[in-house]
Amino acid sequence: MRRHRSRDGSGLGHLLKLEGREKRTTRLTPCDDLDIVDHVASRHLFVCTNPRASGKPACGPRGGDALITAVQHQLIVRRATNVLVTACGCLGPCFDGPNAVSYPDGVWFGKLTVEDAAALADHLIDGLPFTAKIVDRPGSEPDDDR
Repeated sequence: MRRHRSRDGSGLGHLLKLEGREKRTTRLTPCDDLDIVDHVASRHLFVCTNPRASGKPACGPRGGDALITAVQHQLIVRRATNVLVTACGCLGPCFDGPNAVSYPDGVWFGKLTVEDAAALADHLIDGLPFTAKIVDRPGSEPDDDR
């Protein structure tokens, strides 16, 4: 990786050499002493916010959208910078939603509510298990992936 000063001199631009190609990236903080690797999340929560499903309940209107906002608020209040929360499409088990999955640990959560935001933030930041809402991975046999 080569560091590159952006045209405005802020130092926010980087050029990465990837398989012979250069790709411009933008850093969120103007700290020259940080490498891009420092911005990789330790945990990443994907929350289903699917707006509708054909004949099935959909996670977005059932609270997925509000859950994203509540978890992000918890992370901002706690100044968590090494975790991410991302809205995503259907995760599969529509009748158990809103659903979410945390990586890299591969923990699945179901029947989530806004009141679960603090416990989900605890899981993301400290790795504390939120066992009350853990569900089996879709397509798995019960308890074979816990």
